[in-house]
Amino acid sequence: HFIYNTLGTIEQLCMDEPESAASLVHNFSLYLRGNFTELNNPAPISISKEMEHVKNYVSIELVRFPDIQVKYDLRASEFMIPALSVQPLVENAIKHGLMGLESGGCVEISTYETEKAYYVKVTDDGVGFDKNNVLKNKKHIGISNIRGRIQVISHGTLTIESTVGIGTTALITIPKEVTE
Repeated sequence: HFIYNTLGTIEQLCMDEPESAASLVHNFSLYLRGNFTELNNPAPISISKEMEHVKNYVSIELVRFPDIQVKYDLRASEFMIPALSVQPLVENAIKHGLMGLESGGCVEISTYETEKAYYVKVTDDGVGFDKNNVLKNKKHIGISNIRGRIQVISHGTLTIESTVGIGTTALITIPKEVTE
């Protein structure tokens, strides 16, 4: 759906705002290149490379949904993470968190470290969800896939907390002794 929606947005911009369309095509090509390049990469990549991919994705969504906000607080930048592990969490925050709101909303992406681990946190102030209902649904292959790759590649964890009406937080923890 994301690809088709993006192409539809580009088509509309071609008529009204050709310069914006050209910029969106550029960002979309970077996004696709990042996905295709890293799709089968079993080795972790730098968090800065993963964040480039996230920013390309976000730049597209901000054109499609100009009333949302995305904030970055990147305090740790020297660690490795499985490719395509943060971008899908940001996508979920926008798609399932903010799109349930009448308008607006904010996603914050932060990185930080302690003595023992590196952290990546994706928080949204969207609609949230009831974790018990989601667990019964069992259609969340994407999250299971991300969680499994973080565990196998980096010996890390992915935890998700959510409160209906308040929002959701996804937290990736990467132990330092494995990444250094």
